[in-house]
Amino acid sequence: MTAVNTGRPGVFQLETDLSQVVREAASDIGVLVSAFPRGPINERILVTNTRDLVTLFGEPDVEFGYGGYCGICAMETMDKLYMTRVVSDDAKHSGLIINQAGSGTASDATPNGLSLGDQDSGIDVSQQVGTGDGSTTIFADTLNSFDEVLSLTDIQVGGSSIGPLTVDTGVVPWTIASPALSGTSSTLHPTTGALNLVFDGGSTPADGEEIVMFFTASSNDRLFTISAENPGIWGNNLKVTITDISATDSTFVISVYEVSDGVDVLRETHTVSRKMQLDGFGRQQYLEDVINGNSIFIRVYDKAEVADTVLPDEITALTQLTGGDAGSAVSSGDVIAGWDLYANRQDLQIDILINAGYVSSADFSVQTKMKSIAEGRDDCFAILDAPVGELSMSPTTDLIDWRNTTQNFNSSYTALYAPWCEVYDSFNDIRNFPIPPSGFVAQVFARRAKNTEAWFPPAGFNDGLVDSGQLPFTRLTDRYTDGEQDLIYSNGVNYLLTEPGTGTAVFGDKTQQTKASALDRINVRRLLNVTKRATREFLKFSLFELNTPFTRNQITEALTDYYRGVQARQGLTDFLVVCNDTNNTPNVIDQNQLNVDVYLQPTRSINFIKHESIITRTGVDFNTIVNARLPA
Repeated sequence: MTAVNTGRPGVFQLETDLSQVVREAASDIGVLVSAFPRGPINERILVTNTRDLVTLFGEPDVEFGYGGYCGICAMETMDKLYMTRVVSDDAKHSGLIINQAGSGTASDATPNGLSLGDQDSGIDVSQQVGTGDGSTTIFADTLNSFDEVLSLTDIQVGGSSIGPLTVDTGVVPWTIASPALSGTSSTLHPTTGALNLVFDGGSTPADGEEIVMFFTASSNDRLFTISAENPGIWGNNLKVTITDISATDSTFVISVYEVSDGVDVLRETHTVSRKMQLDGFGRQQYLEDVINGNSIFIRVYDKAEVADTVLPDEITALTQLTGGDAGSAVSSGDVIAGWDLYANRQDLQIDILINAGYVSSADFSVQTKMKSIAEGRDDCFAILDAPVGELSMSPTTDLIDWRNTTQNFNSSYTALYAPWCEVYDSFNDIRNFPIPPSGFVAQVFARRAKNTEAWFPPAGFNDGLVDSGQLPFTRLTDRYTDGEQDLIYSNGVNYLLTEPGTGTAVFGDKTQQTKASALDRINVRRLLNVTKRATREFLKFSLFELNTPFTRNQITEALTDYYRGVQARQGLTDFLVVCNDTNNTPNVIDQNQLNVDVYLQPTRSINFIKHESIITRTGVDFNTIVNARLPA
């Protein structure tokens, strides 16, 4: 206790906080990593409703996988869903180059788009560099009217390409090779434009044949670049105008339009300047500060070396951004890299990992990553899809063999589901469109946590029914017979079941743990995820406190109150918290360690109901029969 009876006289007021309780932990925050038509790249974005999901990531489209479909299904009941968009390295932003006033053209199109990480967008340029005479093989010239060559696309002689080019951009000047050129003696300096072409003797340009270079270069007149906020063809639907140019205060207005159902819809208007200056309300007007990070449609990249007093020309006609491209299909490696954002438990809280169909007969590497994250964090659960290819034949062969010999997981942190679900894709007007079950299963997980508790089994005809307002469920891709259901479930695969007049529900609550124990059920694993998280958050405030009976009693009482509440809400049949001298011996205390042991008896789920009808003769005393049938 702090002494107050020494030093100066006075009134000393102290506070001692002994009111800490164990805080309840949330249990229905989902995570989805996938390709999407649009959206921020490799970021954790929290969405809370389907409207925001579609606005930020675009309408579902199977060309980008099943992430959009699974997200919409999950958001039927889930309040929080972290989404991460992944793309391949060759994805491109749509762009438009805005030139300096008086340069002749107010803007230049960027048909090649803007590469990831680049701040400048190239324009396509062609230039004649010589004319053949039938004997000359060496041609020297300088490419001009640009800041820098970004790529060399073609060389034509007499209107015909000389063949595929190999350009080594790892050296300066670049070396150029092709079937028509002699070795690698042809060079191009990307910044000075100095060009030297040496033709092979058998490919000497004929008399009068024009030699034309086709290349992509940064514009010499560029003032700033307008780019779609993120890559994809969606950005090609953006249009802009630049109006209200004021030389007095160096401001102008950038208006952003988006083509929606064939109509140009005004989305944003920004009053900006190329100067670092404040408006009358004290707000910064510099165009990068105003737009970048605030607009969900565009980014701008100013050319800083041009004086900030230089303004653009007015562009009143809606001018389209071009060159956007989603790039190649994302690989498993791209998706795995996206999941890495969720590996650290201390970064954020998550609960439900959604597979979104990233699995095939031969490749389950994404599922392996999800399993690793769930086990490593020790606080979340992975919902995995069976590969659709293994559902085409009898599940007694393909599906079970894949689960046991190919994937071969043994973990209480994952569960596997089949078959896939067919829905009406209202976004693309496709009926009976098959999507993976993980989105619907996540819907059930969240509904269970919301209506009851996370430790209630996410299955059954009460809270386990699946459907979606925007992706209405139509049917399952496969309807298993009773025998098939027996085999699937006994091999650790949960299934969806349709019952006439009742609906379609998740049927099964097994984890992929192969050892028979309480942890082979999802409700028990989810119980531990929730209670361990709550206990961990409580106990961290005891670090660096003194290991005394007072501290141990405080911990015991608080945890007992918490677990008593879990028991009252049907999560436990019994429990015991031990944090006293019996498990904190002098030797343990001398090692600066505190032991807190919590013994749990989880409530078990009902998987089997035995109903027996006993028929007796008339007049028989039922109590006599009941007593006779009671176990000894």
